[in-house]
Amino acid sequence: MSMLLVTISLPPKALSPNARPHWAAKAAAVKKHKAEAAIFARHAIRRQRKRFPVRGFLIVKPTFYYRVARNRDRDNLQASLKAALDGIASALDIDDSRFLVEVASIEIDKDDPRVEIEIRAAN
Repeated sequence: MSMLLVTISLPPKALSPNARPHWAAKAAAVKKHKAEAAIFARHAIRRQRKRFPVRGFLIVKPTFYYRVARNRDRDNLQASLKAALDGIASALDIDDSRFLVEVASIEIDKDDPRVEIEIRAAN
């Protein structure tokens, strides 16, 4: 089964559903995070050296790596990835409505905080 792993930075705080940033600050954060995800998704596709299957639904499994252990709301984490998933969808040249997003995992990595998004075919 073919799998695509896209590693991006943690979403900015402005992308959290509970944040109340100025609209311009949020728009800038969305634009930056979406572009970053699209670039890293394209690099991941090229590293595979073969066409990633984009037919049917795709299962998306995000794993958040933070520096410190703290209680975090998984629903908010998933919502903060909206811009990144849009960027990945544009890199795959598909509509993001085909993504079936699994519940996010939370891990600790003191040296390298990030989000790893694993994408695989649903069938």
